[in-house]
Amino acid sequence: MPPSEPTLDELRREIDRIDAAMHDLLMQRTAVVEEVGRAKARENPAGAGSRPQFFRPGREALVLRSLIERHTGRFPVASLVRIWREIMTGQLRVQTEIAVAVYAPPGRGDYWDMARDHYGAGATYTPYHRAQQVVAAVRGGTAGIGVLPMPQDDDGEPWWAAVATDDTNAPSIVARIPILDVTGQPGGALLLANVDPERTGDDRAYLAVESAGEASVGSLVAELRAVGLTVRPLVAEAVKGPGGNLHLFEAEEMVLRDDPRLARVTDRGRLPITRAFSLGGYAMPIGSTMSRETAVA
Repeated sequence: MPPSEPTLDELRREIDRIDAAMHDLLMQRTAVVEEVGRAKARENPAGAGSRPQFFRPGREALVLRSLIERHTGRFPVASLVRIWREIMTGQLRVQTEIAVAVYAPPGRGDYWDMARDHYGAGATYTPYHRAQQVVAAVRGGTAGIGVLPMPQDDDGEPWWAAVATDDTNAPSIVARIPILDVTGQPGGALLLANVDPERTGDDRAYLAVESAGEASVGSLVAELRAVGLTVRPLVAEAVKGPGGNLHLFEAEEMVLRDDPRLARVTDRGRLPITRAFSLGGYAMPIGSTMSRETAVA
């Protein structure tokens, strides 16, 4: 005789068993995370000039990409990402406080919503009306993470100029949210933190170029490309900085602060370029096409 179909009670007991196994694995994962925290403290003891690397947005992006690539079945990818984001934040909270400064001018709740969606219940949030206040909160240590608008031409207060500096301990752009790119939902936000960004293999970086005199955007793009940096301009108008005009570009790869190509831009001497900076960068959001395909595989 063919085996009988499982009863409703039997199916519910199986779900209970799976729930308990998932909970056991979550507790095991938390114990490993605690060990990771202790290993970080041993291998990178806090000291003058050190940058704590509790926040690892590059690694988080790699984990989520891997999960989505292996995901099958009808469970929504957006729900999968949200669950793992909550796990990541909760287990990061085991290692350190998570204080998030959010750009939240009157009448704009979208950045607040993006921050809460990304960091969930494990973080504390403080709203600021001005982008410069968010930068100051991160720079001063009041917040570990800042949520800021994408740079635009009509910025009344271009916050990115405040992190265009030679200071190796200045805050860096480390991520872009939302991490799951959904067609038809434009915009997004950048995350600023006192940590170093990481390469993931599919990244973008923000570069600032300072010129002591007049230099067209096209000529600056040509200079950056001459040293091997593929870039596009992000804002049309330069911003006045302490040493001249600051221009903002996006590179099609992760470019770290110590990248030797940045020094070569000034060494070429073809334009009145005084300095070139990396402001950090981010892993590219996971594409909605990929999400749809894996959700129904």
